[in-house]
Amino acid sequence: MLLPVFAGAQVPDTVRHRPVDLKEIAATPAGVKTFLLVPVDSVARQQASTAQQAANSAFALASPTPIDIYDNTYTLQPSDNAKTLYVRVTCTITCPALPADFKCKIVRVGTASSAVVTINGAASVYGYKRLLQPEASVEIYYDPSQKAHMDGRLSK
Repeated sequence: MLLPVFAGAQVPDTVRHRPVDLKEIAATPAGVKTFLLVPVDSVARQQASTAQQAANSAFALASPTPIDIYDNTYTLQPSDNAKTLYVRVTCTITCPALPADFKCKIVRVGTASSAVVTINGAASVYGYKRLLQPEASVEIYYDPSQKAHMDGRLSK
């Protein structure tokens, strides 16, 4: 909402108005849209909120099952997309060519200093490719040319 300001006029810090919904009432060929401000009372807002919550719970997606890795070598697979991999032993992870927009997270679990996770086949800042610290994690993502990149708490 824009308020005209005149010389010497005092401008309030906040403007109070009734809650409104925008209802599109017209659109021009150039894409300019005209909206009507429709006041919304608190009862209608509460009913809409309750309905939205019911819809959200009905269509809620289960979070992906994390993957525990106990092997000394692991190669990422298309089925790892959008998952978190928990590495519990010393392991070398290989990033092969995977589809663009592939993403996953790798977490080094445990406190043993010998449990080092090395990630090969993905580019990183300064060429770092190992997870040395307990609970260190890295996110691996693939760009449109299917090249792997990683970002996170990496060590040399």
